Amino acid sequence: MTFSYATTVSEADWTEWITDQTDVADGGLTLARTASIQESTLGESVVDLAVDPAGMLYTLDAAGRLSQYNPRTDSRQRLLDSADLSLEEPRAICASESRVFVAGADDERIVTVSPRLRNETGALQSPIAAPVELTFDNGTIYVLDGDERIACLGTTEELTVDWWVRSPVDIAVADDLLYVLDAVDDEPTIRLFRGEREVRTDHYPLSTDAFEIDGTRFVPTAIAAPRGSLVLAGTVHGERGSTHGLFEWDETAGEFEQRHELEERCRRLISRPLSHSDRRVFYALVGEQRVCCALQERQTVAAHPHRDRHVGVAFHRYDAGVDDISWHRLALDLARSSASTQVRLRYAATNEPTVLPFDREAGDNRKNGEESTTGEDSETSTDGQHSDNGDHTIQPELDALAETARSTLRSIGVDSVWELASTPAAHLADRDEELETTTVRSWQETARRALTTHAETAWTLVDEIDPEDILLRDANGRYLYVAVELVGTPTAAPRIDAVTAYCPRQSYLRYLPELYQNDDRSAQFLERYLSTFETSFVDIESEIEQLPRYFDPDGVPSDSLAWLEDWLAADEYRDWPESARREYLARAPELYRKRGTRAGLRETLALYLRHANPRGGVSEPASHTRPTDDRSATADESAATTGVSDSDTYSSRPGGDLETGHRLFFFDATDFDRADSAVVEREYGSMLAGERSFALFCGPVDSEAERAAIETIVETEKPAHVDARVLALDDEFVLGDQTFLGLNSALQTRTFAMGEAVLGEDTVLAGPDSM
Repeated sequence: MTFSYATTVSEADWTEWITDQTDVADGGLTLARTASIQESTLGESVVDLAVDPAGMLYTLDAAGRLSQYNPRTDSRQRLLDSADLSLEEPRAICASESRVFVAGADDERIVTVSPRLRNETGALQSPIAAPVELTFDNGTIYVLDGDERIACLGTTEELTVDWWVRSPVDIAVADDLLYVLDAVDDEPTIRLFRGEREVRTDHYPLSTDAFEIDGTRFVPTAIAAPRGSLVLAGTVHGERGSTHGLFEWDETAGEFEQRHELEERCRRLISRPLSHSDRRVFYALVGEQRVCCALQERQTVAAHPHRDRHVGVAFHRYDAGVDDISWHRLALDLARSSASTQVRLRYAATNEPTVLPFDREAGDNRKNGEESTTGEDSETSTDGQHSDNGDHTIQPELDALAETARSTLRSIGVDSVWELASTPAAHLADRDEELETTTVRSWQETARRALTTHAETAWTLVDEIDPEDILLRDANGRYLYVAVELVGTPTAAPRIDAVTAYCPRQSYLRYLPELYQNDDRSAQFLERYLSTFETSFVDIESEIEQLPRYFDPDGVPSDSLAWLEDWLAADEYRDWPESARREYLARAPELYRKRGTRAGLRETLALYLRHANPRGGVSEPASHTRPTDDRSATADESAATTGVSDSDTYSSRPGGDLETGHRLFFFDATDFDRADSAVVEREYGSMLAGERSFALFCGPVDSEAERAAIETIVETEKPAHVDARVLALDDEFVLGDQTFLGLNSALQTRTFAMGEAVLGEDTVLAGPDSM
């Protein structure tokens, strides 16, 4: 049988859907997620706390004890007692990669503590006599005294920057930006500094009017700046008393959003530095007891703001290209479902290219098109699908969208709810200079609710929960409108990887005698019965049609990639990134011709490093041209010695650089001809296992896994009778074209360290008699 079909299968396809509380994740459609915060208690009577760049938490309690907490192992250890510190009343701490800095209440020193050695190792002279807060970032300590002054000093230097502000309450530092929670004329504000200058933008300094949540003012009490965002702890004074929470600044919307509710007032707030793939963690000192709380972000399924359930809806329109066509079936690929989740489906077909036009009068809106509406007001079909075919006025669904809004939308060429919901808000705002994007987004939210109401009342509902194959009934028209409803829980959400719509409607019933088609009721049953076999056969036919893609390195499905690698004997590199594996398969004929040569080994290494660890931002394969360096002239001689020849290419870059930003050099016995001394020949000769061997210098290598992958490539691509050794190159420094050694630059004397002592290369250790 011959069908045409339209499919939604990729992330790009899913972006064309109208979504309400749904997101695209892992290539499929699922419920939207939101970040919630899980709170846990770590201790009480904590005076101050700090987090080092590795994520270790340090706390200073009221008794003067300094402790360390490892969040990865959930372990605690005490570093120092109060008697071990030279400060009489320690009150503020901050932490670097290897040191904890402690300031006293009435001491002009900031002592340094080594967590590894568990003792004091020195002291810095503080520019502030009575610091109340310390913050560390990128080798700099920021000191707040609570008396209109913030000082900045290096860990080994004197004062570098000194700010005088009004009444600073708290500070936070991220990416060399200093965020100051200040009070001007007893009104809170957020000020931003870089270096010695205050940064002024459209939002900063943050005005007092910005500190509002749902129209109610809150008083900020502490500040944190994780990954450049702004999070405040604050207190809301309402009619029913005071509440406390965390509030995050949304720069796009220009307002704060409450992220978490705290039981008591927050006195100190810091965030743990994390990579972009990790979830944020905050540490807070809360209440009069100064309880230390860990606030861990976690992803949960978002509840729908208007339906009080974890539900989302997505809409799409499939176009057959021909009027009055009968749609045959819908197929859903449910990648993830469980007993606690559901997928529901509604559909409607019509020749109308839109849904809910603004100019349609009440009573003139049937099931998305007059030609698709027949029968009584409501009926339940024998195939388990409910169809509501009565007249449905659109006025209740559009009342929420004011007439002034509809008039404005008409003026910019938007004539229906469907067009409003399906067009990006920024595109609509660009059509009218006076139209704000935020206004369009609010209209689109209303339009999505109207579409949901319309689909629930006027479209055909498939009774089956989690349907995977649906035989469509009375779906006649050029356009097939589909509404997919996802229902989940706070911790579980279904996911749909693909939706496929088939047309025109054909059935194996047409191959049977007319006797089986005379009775409508029995014909419907028989058609549904035969559709079970038809579905299997059509899927097999579709798979046969798509068989060539299994031989295309760029088109083969990910789960069949290993099968294609087996065909081409390329199964040695299955640990590579998928993009690298696909490129290797595409270039296999070219690379196999060069196997056993330097050129082939070089290109294979470049291919892997380009995808696994690009250092120069190169993502496309480099062109392969014949080399111009003078080493290519010795290729045949080198091949005779080591068996590794440069018969095709060697390197198109000077100095042996790869296009990935890595360094790569070959060394074999023929290179001894260039040795200028026996010492050099002996030193490098130890790197070779014999005459038929070579050493490969490659780097920088960032991990043991990367080094192991390079060694596997060398072992696979070298000639079988040749030994090879891989030597990693470390990062190097580069002198610029205006640098002259000995004139405007110099190399430092080499040193080595013994514990806390550092000795220069000219140091001579002697016995006690020579002192």
